[in-house]
Amino acid sequence: MELSTLPEHVIVETTEHKCLQSQFSVLYNEAMQLKTQLEEARTQLQVSRFKIVRTFYWRNRLLLLKDKISILVSPEIYLLQQANHAHNRQIEQMETDEFSNQKKLRSEIINLEDMHAQVCAILCISHGSPFLFPIAFPKVCSLIVYKYYRHGKNMKC
Repeated sequence: MELSTLPEHVIVETTEHKCLQSQFSVLYNEAMQLKTQLEEARTQLQVSRFKIVRTFYWRNRLLLLKDKISILVSPEIYLLQQANHAHNRQIEQMETDEFSNQKKLRSEIINLEDMHAQVCAILCISHGSPFLFPIAFPKVCSLIVYKYYRHGKNMKC
């Protein structure tokens, strides 16, 4: 039997044609599903590439900004350290000055005490006042003894 001579409606109604048509429909639907899945996969791939590119971009951008910030912050930190060192040197200088001033004050107080003792002794001896002697003599004696022990035994009286 020759197919070219048969009418189309007879061919369409045969079971082989219907079976082939249903198989074609199944394969066509599967092909469409695969095409849809392929498009979705391409879209996801593009999104993933975009995310990766964006991540690398921002990571590199952040690294550049970090470098710029460290360059900008470093002078400020340096200046703060220098100010701190200067402040510490100033405090040390003030402490040294205070110590030397205390030494000067002590020596001046000792000199004034010595002068006071000498003046009291001179007044007691020169005037011979009975009122001044009991007041001045213990002070003079105590200052002489104090001076003797403070300065050592090579003290001049």
